[in-house]
Amino acid sequence: LSPELGAVTTRAYTRLHTWYRTWRVFLDYPESSDNYIVTLLNNHLFKFSREGIVKFSFTQAVYSVNLGGQQPCTHQGLTVSPKIERSSRNVTIFKRFHKGVTRKYTTIEASGVVHVRQGEVLYFDVETMLGCQTWYFGATREEDKNGIGVANVLWVPIEFSAAFRAELVPDIDWSHNETELQFQYISTSRSDVFKLVDGTYLLFQKSGHANINFYMKLQHSCDYVKLIAFYYTVDSKKA
Repeated sequence: LSPELGAVTTRAYTRLHTWYRTWRVFLDYPESSDNYIVTLLNNHLFKFSREGIVKFSFTQAVYSVNLGGQQPCTHQGLTVSPKIERSSRNVTIFKRFHKGVTRKYTTIEASGVVHVRQGEVLYFDVETMLGCQTWYFGATREEDKNGIGVANVLWVPIEFSAAFRAELVPDIDWSHNETELQFQYISTSRSDVFKLVDGTYLLFQKSGHANINFYMKLQHSCDYVKLIAFYYTVDSKKA
């Protein structure tokens, strides 16, 4: 599709790797509906030639082993960090922590939305502690593309999209059976679309379709924890 009319989709697959510490995700075999708008550079970087809103996801199968009698894989786990190279600086969008395991196959992933400007690049780092040897499974040739290690990118023109980001406030009182989550504003691409009200409600000031992505690391001793999202229509009915 032409970028003036619609979105651009891009997909790339990871290559088989064994690594210690921080691994800059190595990608190959890119597939794109418009190579001018989204390009894979140096097997690491998704470069954008136009400003827009980018929805991304990364999924990777891994196998970790503790070395030297320590337990870094088990205690520290793995962290996926999507990042943007902006104004010659590396900016971490967020960090997604995954519980550590050793000598077991598991999957790590991260997904989110970010506003990108012309010429900026998106990439992914996976961080482990020293002494945690990790195998990242992926294709060894183009015929082996199977989705066990893959990054997906959806670019939408800035004229037809908007992004908003907030994070939980650090001092929420969790002592009640029902806790209303409180958020603090981080950024938005368009202030005329989103408005955070009292840290609790996100007001949509224009009509459209919304995609919500929420992640929270929580330690608890309850039988279960349930997250409920409420939507109020224009006539104040709750859904």
